[in-house]
Amino acid sequence: MLNLSVAGLIIFGIPESLLVIWSVHVFARKEINKRDYFLSSILLLIGGWPVRFLPVFFGIHIIINIFFLILISIKIIKLSVTKAISCGLIAFACRAACDLINLVMLIKVFNVDIEKAFTNEVIKNLYGLPSVFIYGCIILLANRIIKRR
Repeated sequence: MLNLSVAGLIIFGIPESLLVIWSVHVFARKEINKRDYFLSSILLLIGGWPVRFLPVFFGIHIIINIFFLILISIKIIKLSVTKAISCGLIAFACRAACDLINLVMLIKVFNVDIEKAFTNEVIKNLYGLPSVFIYGCIILLANRIIKRR
């Protein structure tokens, strides 16, 4: 079971859900409808937050959230099933890669004791913010590359 406070939801969850939905639009090459974009982001945030409290093995919550993102992509963003699956998997793979990059930087470059830092919810969320920023930069770069083609 993962834990996420309300502060973590605001600091970490809102930007992450906005970026994940934006990445689905970018990878699907779909124009953003503001209403659908914000609705999708809110639904992903509201649907993904309770999943963190389920008593499941680590990683199962990611699979549930990917499934939820695929449903949102089909029903609200109006993507085909195959496009929703591929874009959802790409979005979460990029997100996981950004988390890995951030974790390696924290350990190797900044010599952060992760076990000690992750016991404090606020510090854990602050240490996680660079991965959200890296993810945003990657999506921005992908958007520019895709638009040029």
